[in-house]
Amino acid sequence: MNFPELHNQWISFSTIVSLFGLLALYGSAFVPNALQRVFRYGKTANDENQPNKPNLISIPKKSAKHHLCPLLTPVSIHRWFFHFYVFATLFYAALLVIVLRVYLFRQSVPKLLALTLDTVVGRHRRSSVSPESVLVAMCLLQLQVSRRLYECTQLSVYARDGKMALIHYLCGFSFYFGVGLSLLAEASGFQSTNGSSRDLILRNLCLPNHVIGVSLFLFFSFVQFKSHVILAELRKDSKGRVVTYGHSIPNGHWFEYVSCPHYLAEILIYLCLSLVLSGRSSYWWLVCSFVVANQVVVGLFNHKWYLQHFHNYPKHRKAVFPFVL
Repeated sequence: MNFPELHNQWISFSTIVSLFGLLALYGSAFVPNALQRVFRYGKTANDENQPNKPNLISIPKKSAKHHLCPLLTPVSIHRWFFHFYVFATLFYAALLVIVLRVYLFRQSVPKLLALTLDTVVGRHRRSSVSPESVLVAMCLLQLQVSRRLYECTQLSVYARDGKMALIHYLCGFSFYFGVGLSLLAEASGFQSTNGSSRDLILRNLCLPNHVIGVSLFLFFSFVQFKSHVILAELRKDSKGRVVTYGHSIPNGHWFEYVSCPHYLAEILIYLCLSLVLSGRSSYWWLVCSFVVANQVVVGLFNHKWYLQHFHNYPKHRKAVFPFVL
């Protein structure tokens, strides 16, 4: 079976999200409800024209009380998209182990991963990203999904009736799978041929692009974490107990400038990883393009919802980018 190259898939996904997302946002009267549900989830999904109509392609964003994992305490209400982060954490951990084995112990790329890269990305891919950059970026990516898993299971407080489209659920897994492959798509030593270098030079781990990229990554990760803390505290009392599942206007930190600073931070986090990769990975730039398109569209939906439901909502706030959009 022949799969389209990952390069073309990222371009297609970015185009679809941008065009149909904006159409669903600004031309909802001309867009079928089934298509709108692909882009509406969480609080924005409750604004559908027929909210009580059964939706066969929607699933609950939260799951029932979990008894299988000690991390999933009954204090938290968990959305199904925490499954994304479980998958991503395990998948990226496996990729990180492979990267370490290839670069530190000069072992060959596992046949299954090599076959997957050859099939999904293509056999004739270039070697443009150094082993040091790949290792640093892989560690940061692992840190990002692990933090998000913690936030979903231990920090965030989600509405009881949140829903998302089944296609959105499936695309979540596809996204994190594609991100992992994209990071290795042009990694030195992961090509079918043996001509690319697998030598890890430790002093190159402290190159300026790595130091700056890691520093900015950690800063924007804190911004995203802080944003999630503020959103969670809107539903808790001073003792940390959940007292409501309703929606309120978030204030403080970057919320003073945009409605969705966590989406802005997500965009900047992925751009930081591109800096770590020295901007040499065309596949990672395509990942960033998709992240920008997706976060902007979702941010615009949320911003519009806030304006419609809170008449005293700060008029100076933008959706995602301060003073711009």
